[in-house]
Amino acid sequence: MKEEDTALLFNLCRMAGHKNPESIARTIQSWEQAFQLVQFPLDGVIAEFGPGVSPKIQLALKSTPFIGKLVLIDTNQQALAAQNIVAGLSRPNFEVETFQENLFDIPFDRFDLITANHLIDDL
Repeated sequence: MKEEDTALLFNLCRMAGHKNPESIARTIQSWEQAFQLVQFPLDGVIAEFGPGVSPKIQLALKSTPFIGKLVLIDTNQQALAAQNIVAGLSRPNFEVETFQENLFDIPFDRFDLITANHLIDDL
């Protein structure tokens, strides 16, 4: 993760009262490694289902040459607002779109890659 993104993450965690930003940083690093191994179009469309308020996928993608579109789908409007704030602060090289939808109402075939960190994170 880039130094400025690490600083942003730690500041956001501090403001949110999260006690262990290092664990979030480690998860972001794991996603960075996963994105290096997975082949996907760098100008494609990546979806994240249920991102919650944590920008793990968004910050991990910044370490890649991805220039496409990240589509964040969640039923929680506050979570999506938080994701939009992070996108505004971190200024990724890709577009970030948010949709307040039930993920089963979205046609999956419009995405080149689907992620679901928050859903997996709680397992």
